[in-house]
Amino acid sequence: MRKNLLVSGSVLLFVFCAVDSANILAHFFVPSVSHQYVFQPIWKELSLRGHNVTVITPNPLKDPNLINLTEIDVSFAYNFPKDVDISNSRREFSSPFTIINTFYYLFKYTMQMQMEDEKFKNILKQSEDSFDLILVETGNMIGYGLKHKFNAPLISISSLPSSVFTQYSIGNPAHPVVYPDVLTESFGDLSIWQKIDSIYVLLTTWLMAQFFIVPDATEMGRFYFGEDMPDVQELMRQSVFLENVNPIFSNKRPNVPNMKEFWNVHLNRDINPPKVSYFICLIFLQSTH
Repeated sequence: MRKNLLVSGSVLLFVFCAVDSANILAHFFVPSVSHQYVFQPIWKELSLRGHNVTVITPNPLKDPNLINLTEIDVSFAYNFPKDVDISNSRREFSSPFTIINTFYYLFKYTMQMQMEDEKFKNILKQSEDSFDLILVETGNMIGYGLKHKFNAPLISISSLPSSVFTQYSIGNPAHPVVYPDVLTESFGDLSIWQKIDSIYVLLTTWLMAQFFIVPDATEMGRFYFGEDMPDVQELMRQSVFLENVNPIFSNKRPNVPNMKEFWNVHLNRDINPPKVSYFICLIFLQSTH
């Protein structure tokens, strides 16, 4: 009797502990360490939880212990074109039109470089059902085409607050005064001139995205992912969005169900460097005495 109970219990234990792992394709294309720091813990944790993760990134972890992780190194993306200067991409130096145009040119150039990589081409040659889930960076308008290519659900992850056009595209409120775009560089209670500027930024962003960026990204996406690919904006509406937003400093925006906020994933709570602790204590003592 006891033996039968032991066998039955073991069978139930194996049944309830079964894990259904997924094949995940992630493409985090921006060559920027500050952006990649947000994404690295995500693909690492997915791998540790038993999922088979293939990630295309300019900042691979190169951790041999992550046996379920395949990283395609596209660090050559850090070789920016020499005719582009992003050091002046601030409102005090440039107009919203110039900033948006500069970064879209860089993003398109970076995306083309990566998609011409032989390993990336091999991924695109795989069958439609090769992946169960696609992860892309929100700023990668062309990357939404991967959803169409592999007929899989897509999650778009942002390392910073999403643009007003992204919010508008998925149905979130995009009021220029209540929720100013990150390009305004204005926060809190806005003056009358800041409100006017926020309206100007919203109109510039929306017009450029609607009539230039989306058509151009759709055309490029159809070149790589098939002529029957839907409009990029339509693919955005069918996706889930994760937005890295600090709840203390952000404006509280009501979100549609497919927009979720997260924060602090890049912080390692297990590490407390002794030198940093000593420095903090020293500063505290000096300030109090």
